[in-house]
Amino acid sequence: MKLAQNGGNLIDMPRPKRIFRVAMTSDNAAANMHSTFLGVLRYSEQAENWVMVGQLQQPIQAFKEVDPGSVDGVVGFFRGLHTFEHFREAGVATVNFSNSIENLDMPRVGNDDEEIGRLAARHLLERGFTQFGFLGDDFHWYSRRRLAGFREVIEEDSRLGRQVHVISVSGQGDIEQLSRWLGPLPKPVGVMAINDWRAITLIQSAQQLGLRVPEDLAVVGVDNNPWLTQLSSPKLTSIEPDWERVGFEAARMLDELLRGETPAPSPWIKPLGMTQRGSTDILIAEDPVVGRSMAYIQKNYARPITVEHLLDEVGVSRRKLESRLKDALGVTPHQAICRARVERAKEMLVQTDSPMEPIARKCGFGSSNQLQIVFKRLTGMTPGQYRQRFGSR
Repeated sequence: MKLAQNGGNLIDMPRPKRIFRVAMTSDNAAANMHSTFLGVLRYSEQAENWVMVGQLQQPIQAFKEVDPGSVDGVVGFFRGLHTFEHFREAGVATVNFSNSIENLDMPRVGNDDEEIGRLAARHLLERGFTQFGFLGDDFHWYSRRRLAGFREVIEEDSRLGRQVHVISVSGQGDIEQLSRWLGPLPKPVGVMAINDWRAITLIQSAQQLGLRVPEDLAVVGVDNNPWLTQLSSPKLTSIEPDWERVGFEAARMLDELLRGETPAPSPWIKPLGMTQRGSTDILIAEDPVVGRSMAYIQKNYARPITVEHLLDEVGVSRRKLESRLKDALGVTPHQAICRARVERAKEMLVQTDSPMEPIARKCGFGSSNQLQIVFKRLTGMTPGQYRQRFGSR
């Protein structure tokens, strides 16, 4: 607080607000980059003492283009010590949102990569697969963490004999290299790729070998890139990390550092969810009871069917049906019906502008309120949130 004299009287003067100059930086042009920096900008709107530094044509600057003497804080995709040492030496507050390198001595906010792997594994298990593959890159920490989550779910599954076949490639990997890996794999096989680029290359490799997707090979990618998922043939099932939330939380952490505070470690940011498309649109069911049950559900989910209708169709006891579905797919009969309805609701939410009540009726729910409850339980989002997130894609 400054004091000034006015006619012999001292008056309080407000302390001038310090302005922090913040730069966004990355040497990578990944599709997720813009969503992440959008989260940073969203935070900057509420930080009244922030001034974003950058060129109008190129607001996201390369590391070497940022003068450490001209900024107070930097947030970006740091993938090695060499990219931020000059910022640290200059005393610039720095926050990283890349999970490429494990041991970087700097604050970080990142995706929950293990949960991303778990989500892919659960989806493939629900599709009925008993053989699994993982296409990763050992150089990247996030790849190793996604594999750990993927394996965790597969190995915890009560059904025996589950095995994960792993290949590590740098970059996208060439089609010939992937073909040599794919050829000997037991079929059908469900594979998680660590991003959409690798997933599409894997699909191309499979098709060159004459393999059918998804009948012989089902593929799950990561990033839900709106271009890649739609250009893939068949269209690619993909998990969407919450990159915008990563950027927002990284900016919040940077703000605390700029104000001289010690920020609390940020929790890993959970993925938004998965969009199922043609690359996993199949159900593997060796058990005829399971196959008939799921075929009946797919044909009749829009009707007010119950578990009792399912029992009449397959002609087994409730206990036996529950046991066989649990062994084959890891779900109860009621869960199988709910999941089929929710998957159809997802399609309608993204592809139409229909109100919730008609969507609920067409998907077999008794009311929009029932749709809300079941949808939130299975996806973690309300139907409205899901439409807002994915509808524009």
